[in-house]
Amino acid sequence: MNISKISFAAFNQPRQINNTKPQIKEYNNTTKSINLNNSPSFFGSTFNFAPMDEQTFVQKGGSLKFGFARTDSNSPYSGRMVNNSKNMQVVSTYYNGEKTSVNISWSQRDDMDDIFIHLKKDSEINNVYGGKTFAWANETSDIEYMEEFNPDGNLVHSSLIGYKGPNDSTTVMHVQREYEDDGITPYREQTDVGETFSNLFGYTTRISERTSNGTKETHFDTTSKDKTRQAERRVIFYNKDAKPYRSIEDNVTYFDSATQMPYAKAEKRTVNKNKNGVNIIRDFGFETTDYNQGAGPIRKFMYEEHPYTIRKTEGDTKTFYDGVTRKRFAIEHHKDGKMFPDVIVNFDKMCAAEIREFATNTIFMDIYKDFETKISSMLFQRKGNNFAIKQVDIFDPATEQRSITRRFFPDGSITTLYYDEEGRIINSNKQLQENNEGEN
Repeated sequence: MNISKISFAAFNQPRQINNTKPQIKEYNNTTKSINLNNSPSFFGSTFNFAPMDEQTFVQKGGSLKFGFARTDSNSPYSGRMVNNSKNMQVVSTYYNGEKTSVNISWSQRDDMDDIFIHLKKDSEINNVYGGKTFAWANETSDIEYMEEFNPDGNLVHSSLIGYKGPNDSTTVMHVQREYEDDGITPYREQTDVGETFSNLFGYTTRISERTSNGTKETHFDTTSKDKTRQAERRVIFYNKDAKPYRSIEDNVTYFDSATQMPYAKAEKRTVNKNKNGVNIIRDFGFETTDYNQGAGPIRKFMYEEHPYTIRKTEGDTKTFYDGVTRKRFAIEHHKDGKMFPDVIVNFDKMCAAEIREFATNTIFMDIYKDFETKISSMLFQRKGNNFAIKQVDIFDPATEQRSITRRFFPDGSITTLYYDEEGRIINSNKQLQENNEGEN
C-alpha cells in the first residue's frame, strides 16, 4: 500500500484535517497476512507464537474484557491473537493477560500493498460512563490507534489516525471501526482521507459494512487505478471470501489514457460477472462528450449514439443499445484491450469497418456495405493528440474497384482523383480552402 511511503506526525489530542500541502518522505515497508492454519493449543502456560483468532479464543471459553485476555480456566493468557476484516488485520500480543503491543496490517485500497504498523501502549483512560479507552502509538508517534471499551469490558469502537510527520498535525487518514455486541466482530469501518492525500488513496471516504453475504463497500469521489475513470460514488459488493462480485458507480467521467482529458460520461456504471467469471460492464446514459479524443473521430464517422445509450462491455467487445427500444445499433471489438477498435459494426446503416494500426501515428480503415462489399478506405494520421483524415478511397460497389481518391492536406486543400475501370487516373480536381474553387 503506497501510503507506507508517507511519514506521519505525532499524536497527543485529536486534530482536524487541514489543507497543508504534503511533504512526502520515501520509505518501503510491506507485510504479508498471517497464516492461521497452525493455531496453537488453547491450553498451556507457554507463550503461543502462532496467533489464535479472537472468536475462536472466546468460543473456547476465554475472555477479553477491557483487552485483558484470560483462558477458560481464568488464567492470564500469553500469546498472540488476531482480528481480521476485509481491510484490516489486527494482531495483539499478550503477556500474562496484558496486551503489550499491537501490529496492524491495513489496506489502503485493493490494488495496492498493505501498510504494516507496530504500536506500543501509550495511555489508559477511565471514562466517566464506566468504560475505558486505551491509546497505542508507534515509535515516531505519528500514528495512533485507540480502543474504546464499554462498562462490560467489550470493545465498541476503534480508531486509527495517521499524520504527515512527527512535527506536523496534518491528518493523512482516519480509520474508524464499530463492533458488534460481542466486542470482536467489526460491522462498519469508515476511512476519511485528508484533502491533499486523496490522490494516494483513490477516494475521499470509504465505508465498509458487513452484510449477510459478505461486505458492502462505498467509495466517494473515487478514481480508478489507471486514472481513466472517476465517479462521485462507487459501491462494491464482496462475498464472504472478500472477492468482488458486483459494483455500481454513479455519475462517471471517462478520461483518455494518453491525454488525461475527459471524453465521455455515464449516469451509472455496473459491473457483474457472467457464468464464466468474465466481467460484464454496463454504462447507462452513456454519452461521448469529446470526439477529438482517442478513437473519437473514427467512432463519429461510423455511427451516431442514440438517446440514453447503453454501452455493454464483455471481454473485448463493446455493444451499444438504444436506451428506449433496447435495440443494439453498434458494436466495437478491441483486440488485446487496445484503445482503437479493430472492428466497428453499424446496424442502422448495415455497414462495418476493419481498422488496422500500421504505425503509432497511422490508422487505416476499410468500410464494407452490407458487411461484405468494400465501398471505401480511409487513412488517418495523428496530428498532436488527435487523428485527422489524410486520404479517402471510394470503390464502385458493383466492381469493388477504386473510382475516386481524395487527399487532405494541412492547409485545408483537397485533391480529388478519378479512375477508370482499369485503374488509370482520368481526371483530377484541387479544392482550395480559401475560395473553394476547383482547378482541373
